[in-house]
Amino acid sequence: MKSVLKLFLVIFLLSFNVNAQSYKVPKSELLKFLFKTNSSIPDITSIDPVYPLLPIRETRLINHRHKLIKNKNGLYVLIDQTGRVYKASNETKDELEFTRIDSTYYWGYNGSSIDFSFKDTLFSFGGGGFWRINGQLRYYSKVFNEWNISPISEEIPTYDYINYLSLKTSSLFYIQRPFDDAVTGKHLYDWRALRLNL
Repeated sequence: MKSVLKLFLVIFLLSFNVNAQSYKVPKSELLKFLFKTNSSIPDITSIDPVYPLLPIRETRLINHRHKLIKNKNGLYVLIDQTGRVYKASNETKDELEFTRIDSTYYWGYNGSSIDFSFKDTLFSFGGGGFWRINGQLRYYSKVFNEWNISPISEEIPTYDYINYLSLKTSSLFYIQRPFDDAVTGKHLYDWRALRLNL
């Protein structure tokens, strides 16, 4: 009986593929350009949550921002606070198809994070959820199709407010808003301009 249960579990896990989610979207001039260009654009913008880029119908994701990022490896859409990564995988005359490439099961820890591309790697910095703001630097591993922590000297909790990625100095400059983090005991009462060396 245990062997049958184990066999059923293996078959179930093999058939459950989170990467199988694909969405087709109409090709605008901007999307056509971004899909074809060889240039890297580390952070384009966030899409208005009222008009999401991908037609995701999951009720819990209706108000999550969609973020476009382009690097030499492709054109990506990241869904705020989910860890989900979709890559432009196919095109027709009128549409671009975005396919989910991550294997993220957990979501809720990185709302309003600063997402960008540096040296053709996707990064996510800071964000909040589960009763705290974090200052973690995460990178997307193409090997494991998931987000991993990149060690930094000091974790300063932050949200995406105003930021600038300088490729010339390999730095992320950002404005730190005042925050009160009861979980870590960190409190900041002033606005600060900070630099994260990448």
